[in-house]
This record gives sequence, structure tokens and C-alpha cells, in this order.
Amino acid sequence: MENWEDLIQEFSESGQSVKLYCESRNIKRTTFYYWLKKSRHSDLVNGSTAFIRVEKSFEASLEIEYPNGVKVRTHGQPFSFNQLRDLIYV
Repeated sequence: MENWEDLIQEFSESGQSVKLYCESRNIKRTTFYYWLKKSRHSDLVNGSTAFIRVEKSFEASLEIEYPNGVKVRTHGQPFSFNQLRDLIYV
């Protein structure tokens, strides 16, 4: 039998459902899910996950006026949710 990592990679590239893939390879689904979970855990432990951080930003004019009269304005400058949150909670 092929290496489970190779099988999981082949599955992810196949576009098939787990059911169809396992049937075509004569693999029990419970066994496949076991190795899939083990593989994903290994990826997380080794830091090789496929997730990346995504941060949204906006290009818009914004004005925030604080109770003390100070105004903060953006004029078409990109800003992120985090920056906006930081300005609101100052």
C-alpha cells in the first residue's frame, strides 16, 4: 500500500468525495478519516498548515470625533479592521 501521506495528497487533488475516493481505492472510510485526522494533527504540530492570515482593508474616507473634540480623518487611505478598532478604543 502507498504511504498514507501520498494517499491523502492524491485525495485532495482528486476532487472526489471521501466516499468515492475510498471506494475507488478499496479503503475503509473510517480508516481514511483516522489517517486524515492524524495527518492534519501532524501538520499543525509541525507548523505546516495550509492556513494563512487574511486581513481586510478598506479605502474610504472616515472621520472619528472623540468626546474631547479631537478628530481623526482618513482620506482614501487603506485601513484595516484592527486599525479602526484601535482608533475607536483610544
